[in-house]
Amino acid sequence: MNKTISLREMILLVILVVLVAYYFVVQGPIKRETESLERAQAEADIQLEEMQDKVFKKKYMEKELEEILKDSQHIKMLADYDNINYIMAELNGIFAKTNKYNINFGDLVMENKIARRNIEVSCTTDNYEKAKDIISEVQNSDNRYLITDISIVNNPFKEGRVGCNLNINITSFEYVEE
Repeated sequence: MNKTISLREMILLVILVVLVAYYFVVQGPIKRETESLERAQAEADIQLEEMQDKVFKKKYMEKELEEILKDSQHIKMLADYDNINYIMAELNGIFAKTNKYNINFGDLVMENKIARRNIEVSCTTDNYEKAKDIISEVQNSDNRYLITDISIVNNPFKEGRVGCNLNINITSFEYVEE
């Protein structure tokens, strides 16, 4: 039984083929591209929120830092790297007030953008009060020093007076710009 296709059926068949072809050739790729772009937009929105959060946090920290700097007049900033001549001159000025002193500089250690240098100082003072004054001067210095160890021992001088041997370990900090 062979049946011939009528004109009406032929037109419906052509319309069906055109619609299927349109879906696979035009509509399908457009839909896939639209979904891909929507995913990319969602990722971009997430990144935008993260960046806005970072900007907000940065502005908040800048505001806090501004308030801290405004309220405090005596905030010490880190000295720039390669400040050894200033450090030596300052420590020589502080310890020149002692009877005798010896300063030993350790190796420089770089970590992130901070350079630190261990410094060992031994000196002799006339009394305990002068030793305390020396420690205070180091602590209140313009440079950033961390006093890591202190030893004060009474020591009799030859003339019968009592003095003090002061041993102090200091760490100096400097900022390294890249």
